[in-house]
Amino acid sequence: MAIKNFPKCIYFDTNIIRKIGITNHGTPFMELKELTEMLKIPIVLPDCVWMEWLNDFNKKIIKEEEQTKYNLRDFELLLGLKQKEFMLPDDYADKLIITIREKLKAMDIVVVATPENISLKDLVAMAAFKIKPFEEKHEKGFRDTIILYTILEDMKNRKIKDGLYVTSDNVYSHEDVLKIIEKYRVNLKIVSSLEEASIHIKNAVTKDVKKSIELKKQKLMDFVETKSTEVFDFVKKEAELTETFITKGSFLSEKQDIYGQVERVSELELVEIESVYEASESPSEPPPPKNNEWISISVKVRLKVEYLPLAIFNKPGVKIQDLSKFREVVDSIPTPFFGQPTETELMRNIVVYALAVKAESGDYVDLILKKVSTF
Repeated sequence: MAIKNFPKCIYFDTNIIRKIGITNHGTPFMELKELTEMLKIPIVLPDCVWMEWLNDFNKKIIKEEEQTKYNLRDFELLLGLKQKEFMLPDDYADKLIITIREKLKAMDIVVVATPENISLKDLVAMAAFKIKPFEEKHEKGFRDTIILYTILEDMKNRKIKDGLYVTSDNVYSHEDVLKIIEKYRVNLKIVSSLEEASIHIKNAVTKDVKKSIELKKQKLMDFVETKSTEVFDFVKKEAELTETFITKGSFLSEKQDIYGQVERVSELELVEIESVYEASESPSEPPPPKNNEWISISVKVRLKVEYLPLAIFNKPGVKIQDLSKFREVVDSIPTPFFGQPTETELMRNIVVYALAVKAESGDYVDLILKKVSTF
């Protein structure tokens, strides 16, 4: 099935799980997820990573609670709408934990506990002598060290010889860290991105397995293309073109931002079904029926857009000797915020979520279109 150093487990750092997000996961994760499901490779978050990610959402909730309170005050002041002050429920933290846990379950990501046998004496010595992952400045490194030992102890306890750690933190490639890994007599490969993780896995399987993976993906793509008319009609009926989608694109769109105010969309063409992925099921959706699987379909569209570009470089200036009159001079110069109307062509991707129905033979026989996303 595999050649030497085939990873039996994949671990994510916080900087990686943050990039994946909690709603639309993006192409790199979806591609890696397909590989891990086909090859039965578990994806694991160290407990420290899970809690740090959870804290991100906790801080976001607190920030939005304050913003909601300000908004209610503004409504009362400007519109005379007297409403009760917004308050988070006392058990909101418990609800948040349940939500994120359910999301991780839907993504088939498990959390491994911090081992209790990490030596406090060793940690103190590493911190004192600045042994990596501990840093030279700002007392950094405790979190990174706990994550490292969590991964190594998990590999040791589950008798995993080869593992893959995805992190954009280059401290884990330091000689000190590599020596710690060597002491555990495991092969923990460090890669810096989800894309690199997928490449590593593909390189670590036999040609037959790689061919089987490619054939399965092509089989799904070929089937969906037979339903392209239905998919395009569904997009025309359900898709919502927001200004954010037009100017920024969705999570699958190629990077091609425009900066300004959209005036009108003069043309829209559905170009092709560009890609199809097996999708993680949503916690809000029931599990798919037998012989069904969730998929996401990326539909490439071409837009011709007329917009007013931001004229950010046309701000008025004031000579140094006139600084005392700065506000008077600025206010007296009528500077347009937008430039001249401009027309441009954009390529965007609209995502369709669907259920692919299989026969007992494993062949795809039907496609049930569920929803369209332009996020």
